[in-house]
Amino acid sequence: MIHGCFWHAHDCPAFRVPKTRSDFWLAKFAANRERDARLARAAAAAGWDCITIWECEVADTERLADRLRLQLGPPRYRDQVAMHSNVVGEISHPGGFESTRAV
Repeated sequence: MIHGCFWHAHDCPAFRVPKTRSDFWLAKFAANRERDARLARAAAAAGWDCITIWECEVADTERLADRLRLQLGPPRYRDQVAMHSNVVGEISHPGGFESTRAV
C-alpha cells in the first residue's frame, strides 16, 4: 500500500493537522486509519502480506529500496518468475540482480 502522509496521518514531519476545521480533519484521519487497518486485515485473511510505503519515504529511494529488500527477501530466480507469468522483458536492478517483468 502506498499512503500519503497527510491523508493517512503519518507520524512524520510532513503531517500537520490543519488549523481550520480541526475536528473535521481529526475525524477524517481517524476514519482513514480505520479503513487502512480494515483493508490490511482483509488482505491478511486472504493470505496476502502488506507493505506500507509512505510518501515521505519516496524521497530517499536507496533507503526505501533497502527496506523493501529486507521485507521482501531475496529476489526470485528468473526461471521461477517465468513459470508464473507472461514474460515480456528483463529489468536490471541496481542491486546487481535481474528479474523479469510480467504484463
